[in-house]
Order: sequence, then structure tokens, then C-alpha cells
Amino acid sequence: MVTHSHVIDVNDPKFLSSAFGYFALALLMTAGGAFLGFWMLANNPNLIVNPFILYGAIIAELVLVFTSHLWSRNLPFGYGMFMLFSLLSGFTLMPILLLAGATGGAAIIIKALISSVSVFAAAALYGWTTDRNLVGMGGFLMMTLFGLIVLGILGIFFPWSNTIELVVSGFTVVLFAGFTMVDIQRIQKTPGLNPLLAAMSLYLNFINIFTSILRFMMAMNNRR
Repeated sequence: MVTHSHVIDVNDPKFLSSAFGYFALALLMTAGGAFLGFWMLANNPNLIVNPFILYGAIIAELVLVFTSHLWSRNLPFGYGMFMLFSLLSGFTLMPILLLAGATGGAAIIIKALISSVSVFAAAALYGWTTDRNLVGMGGFLMMTLFGLIVLGILGIFFPWSNTIELVVSGFTVVLFAGFTMVDIQRIQKTPGLNPLLAAMSLYLNFINIFTSILRFMMAMNNRR
């Protein structure tokens, strides 16, 4: 079986157009996945109480994340896996979107989306224009992320207060804004990157910024 490694020099304009094009495609597929989830829920309300479908989608999404370095090298198979990952990601956003809608209506989701675009764009612009070397921050950011994951797992068994939710979600926004700055600079300056993986990194940053801002706004709304 012949495999095709899709690696492009970052100095080539085609790399940038590919990476950001895949990122835009992922966002569109995510919207489609969320729409699919709500359509399924409208036709089968029992979907929301069936954990196997949602947990199955989450597990499949995680498997695709952790195997992305394998399938992203094999095209066109990698394109399909990338679109499937984005679609599943949108589907698994359905619970938090439902909860946000119940908390503050569609307005809170729109505000969170606008805020997320603003934060992501500002972080990306800084990462692209700064003369400081940000790549060295990657290790610290990753260690902090692991700490947040552990904290999140503990939160499942020991639910925290609304105030802690505000602090954690706000800190998570800052963390993934930092990841965005680092990833943008890495895309700009590191040769030999895979555009699918570059797009996936940016996509994960944006989705985590969006869900964290949404959680922050929901927590603020609950304090009123």
C-alpha cells in the first residue's frame, strides 16, 4: 500500500492557504455536526437520555485526536478522518449548547461565539506579529493543560461552586489563547509541518476557547 505524506514548506503560500482552509472547513463541519445532533434530538427526544450515543461519539473523537499523526499522513483517507472528527466534535457540543440555551437563550451562544472569534483573532494576530519566541511556552502550557484535565476529572466526583467554575473557565480561555499564539508562530516559522495537523491544533484551540467562554457566561448568568 502506497502512502502519501502531505507535508508542505511553511514558506510556501500553499501551506498557509491549506492550513487555514482546513481550519475553516472544520468549523463548517462542526456547525453541521451540531445541526445534525439537534435534528436527531428533535426526531428522537430519547437521544438526550441515551448515554451510549454521546459517549460513543466522544470516544471516537478522542481516538481520532490521538491517532491524527497517523491518518493525517495518508491522503485522501486523512481528509475523511479530519471531516469526521469535525462532525463528531460538533455533535458532542450539543449538550453544552442545550444547557446554554436553557440558561440564557440563543443570545448567550451568539455572544460566546463573537467573544471567541475576538479572543482567537487577537491571540493569532499577536502570535503572527510578535518578535518574541513563543514556541518555548509550549511545554509550560501543556503541563498547565494536564493540571486542568486532572482538576476537571476531580470536578466530576466533587462538583465545585459557581465561583470556581468562573475561575476555571476564565483561566482555560487564557490558556488556549496562549496555545493559539504558540501554534500560529509555529505555523509561521517551523518548516515541514503537516497542514492538517496545523489546522487541527488551531481548531482545538478555538473550540476550547468557545466552550470555556460559554461556561464562563453561563456561570455569570447563574450568579444573578
